[in-house]
Amino acid sequence: MDEKLKKIGILTDTVSDLPDDIAAKYGIEVIPLKIHIDDKTYLAKKDITDEQFFKLLSSTSAVAKTSQPSPFEFQVAYESMLRRYEMILSIHASTELSGTFQSAQLAKDSIDPKLAERITLFDTGQASMGEGMMVVKAAEMAESGDEAHKIIKELERISKVIKTRFVPDTLKYLERGGRIGKASAFLGNILSIKPLLGVDKIVYPVEKVRGGRNVVPKLLEQLKGSLKASDKFRACILSSNMPDEEEQLRQAVSSDSRAVGIMDAKLGSVIGCHVGPKVIGLVWYTI
Repeated sequence: MDEKLKKIGILTDTVSDLPDDIAAKYGIEVIPLKIHIDDKTYLAKKDITDEQFFKLLSSTSAVAKTSQPSPFEFQVAYESMLRRYEMILSIHASTELSGTFQSAQLAKDSIDPKLAERITLFDTGQASMGEGMMVVKAAEMAESGDEAHKIIKELERISKVIKTRFVPDTLKYLERGGRIGKASAFLGNILSIKPLLGVDKIVYPVEKVRGGRNVVPKLLEQLKGSLKASDKFRACILSSNMPDEEEQLRQAVSSDSRAVGIMDAKLGSVIGCHVGPKVIGLVWYTI
């Protein structure tokens, strides 16, 4: 094996909402999902920016859908990365929410077995920055020289404790896309009710929030209720077109002395297809 190969390469997908600057910082490869709007297909973040997508979503009655990368697209990505890395950690969204992991598995199964041995797949059971924060942790550990098995062990730990909570402005996009799962129990016509949702393999209902002003307090209640006094945690403020709530949430989380590192991320177009253009959320895990 070429001694010039870097040790571990990280591959994820655009479901992760991983900020571009963080992907660039760690050399993380991000394979795009496809976005279908009426009769047009775009590669997320490549053919259409998130801003362009949300503008289109807000200004049209078009139904937006997503589809996973093909096994062939994964195969191309793997073969390229294996020329540069000894090993690949391929870290993806919940198999219950996306077919991306299955495409990755089919690609791994179809290439030379000796090459396939150098690829490890990991199902985060998450989406958006629940997935993205795990990708970042893997990249940090890889940069520090940790072995792949140690990284996977830490990802397995995080997957058991990570919490994703978000409040979309409306449930109509989740309902339309069929990704709502048990959260459909929240459907109704009472405009003052906001759904607080979680992700654990599927999207599920946590509770109802009465009135927009209670959204951020409820997210903070979820955070504080999950932590012990001695816990330290990492967090990510996740938002889309809700700047006031975003700033309120950031200030509150930043003031918690147990917080060790707070990231900011914007909801991307892939998740945006399903939850709509306005969302505020919080992702965190204990360290």
